[in-house]
Amino acid sequence: MLCSLFLLLFASLASAQVTIGEGDIQTANGPFEPYYGYTYAQTIYTAQEINATGSITSLTWSYSGTSLLPNSQQMVVYLGHTTKNSFANNTDWESSTVLTQVYSGGITVTPPVAPATSSQVTITFTTPFAYNGTDNLIVAVEENMAGYDSSSDDFLNTEVSSDRTICYYSDSTNPTITAPPAANSTNTSFIPNIVLGGITQVCPNPTAGTSTAITTTTATLGWSQVGTVAL
Repeated sequence: MLCSLFLLLFASLASAQVTIGEGDIQTANGPFEPYYGYTYAQTIYTAQEINATGSITSLTWSYSGTSLLPNSQQMVVYLGHTTKNSFANNTDWESSTVLTQVYSGGITVTPPVAPATSSQVTITFTTPFAYNGTDNLIVAVEENMAGYDSSSDDFLNTEVSSDRTICYYSDSTNPTITAPPAANSTNTSFIPNIVLGGITQVCPNPTAGTSTAITTTTATLGWSQVGTVAL
């Protein structure tokens, strides 16, 4: 019913993107850890959350830090399909053989200006990723630049019900993605807030759900639609 209402009310989506996560957690280690010299991290986004198929052309993270991340400018991003729903332990990395490199280079960040608490960091892929819409999606990030940024340079994450981010970080050891060391992250039940560009949900997932006027038999429900629509 919800999907049918959207299809009747709106002619088309104004932009092709899928937004996942709206949390404000700043103590997690995803999508990478700027406070250490080197990072390798993987995050699982479920097919149900994505609810779309097609060519992913970019990603956007929510940055809440204070610097321009001058020591986090050797980034490599990979995407891949996975049957994993979560990570079983701190060595349960998804194999590098299923990953496709979609970007290599620096990132441009702008610290948020009050009253905003975060700003958007977008990476446009040099190689779009063909997402099949059935498997879960792995987003893997390695940051290879020696040196570290501020402990307050964080990205916003959302808490989830299972361990879906695994992260290794070190000031001295730059890990390889073919045989990464055991992750030292303890904040694994979080996913970085992300916008996947280039794909569109046929029926966007509602967010910011509310319930008011609750009785034993009725309630008034409200929600916000992710994305912008054109009338």
